[in-house]
Amino acid sequence: MKNHIENIRKSVKKLGYIPTSQQIKNAINQICPDGDDILANKSAIVAEVISYFKSPETTDLVKNNQPESEIDILTADTY
Repeated sequence: MKNHIENIRKSVKKLGYIPTSQQIKNAINQICPDGDDILANKSAIVAEVISYFKSPETTDLVKNNQPESEIDILTADTY
């Protein structure tokens, strides 16, 4: 497992991010819960690790309780 983690860490670092071992382990568990085919799913695991560094979309941060028509009006006005 340590070799897999280091292999994935190198790939993520090449893309400009510095992941922790725990982030890599979490991504491996998310993509390959059985721990099988880690190298076959390496690109998906790397993408998962990188997603931990990207900020969520604003819509993910705000729980929306407004009716649909008000949302459309607000969205149109803000852009």
